Amino acid sequence: MDSSEDDGYFWVHSEAEIVKNYKQVKHLKMYGTHGKKPGQFLDPMGISTMDGFVCVTDPMKNSLTVFNESTIRSQSKGDIMIAADIKPLKECYFSSVFDVAVHESSKNVLVSDPVKKCIHCVSLGDDIRKNNTIFDSNITVSKCDTLSGICVTQNGLIGALDSESGRVLVCDGHGDIKHSFGSEGSDKGQFCLPQFIHWDNLNQRFIVSDTANARVQLFTADGQFLFSFGEFGFKDGGCFKYPSGITTDDHGRIFVVDQGLHEVQIFDKDGHWLHSLGKAGIMPGCFNSPKSLSLFSNGDLVVTDSLNSRLQVFG
Repeated sequence: MDSSEDDGYFWVHSEAEIVKNYKQVKHLKMYGTHGKKPGQFLDPMGISTMDGFVCVTDPMKNSLTVFNESTIRSQSKGDIMIAADIKPLKECYFSSVFDVAVHESSKNVLVSDPVKKCIHCVSLGDDIRKNNTIFDSNITVSKCDTLSGICVTQNGLIGALDSESGRVLVCDGHGDIKHSFGSEGSDKGQFCLPQFIHWDNLNQRFIVSDTANARVQLFTADGQFLFSFGEFGFKDGGCFKYPSGITTDDHGRIFVVDQGLHEVQIFDKDGHWLHSLGKAGIMPGCFNSPKSLSLFSNGDLVVTDSLNSRLQVFG
């Protein structure tokens, strides 16, 4: 049954396959203010969460900022009209940054650097507050033209998007390419300026935002095309203008940020649209060119609201 919320930023299309009642999801809090100081944002982009850490890249600052999830969640019941400042655990600076992913087995944060065509590794160990302006090591990704989105599989392999050539490069921790798939184009299995990639651990598959083709494509671990969903358009219900960041939850639902439509769209595991969250604006629950998203350990959704220079949490 179709329904909508009176506040105008949340819609439900179908209750089929919805385990958690998303009609009850509300905007909880905004975090971050505009600025160059540690913990502030100019253009928050990639985001990833793991073991109580929240990691955010900011291309305008060329930075990776690491926050404590419990610090953010403990402030979630404050005034939702005011963006709360968050004190970071660590902030590192690079020549350039795009996306971020966490390598669970090594407890490292991986940051893609398009300028140097490498992936920086930052430790989340006991000394996380030390070495705030340097990185621990680099992974050079060979045969890469334009490095953008990255993810990590359950086996510790790294999926890296070569956006300009329309390829997914699957490499090991040394940057050696194990296999690759995709090419530039608009046919199935091809890409046009893909931006973000996500590893769906539950269903063992890669999910890629094929941005300039206005669709999302899914592949097996070895790169075999499974299916795609979405088309260019402005209507709610599976149309995209500029799909960007992707994540999945424990039930297999797929969350896609649309940077051009200023919203988050939520799909079931087979790519059927369920509902959308957000609209263009500066008020709580509204977005201005959101780029990516992730899930806290309790299932709350956190979105990088890029041109509003903040994070927004829904739960």
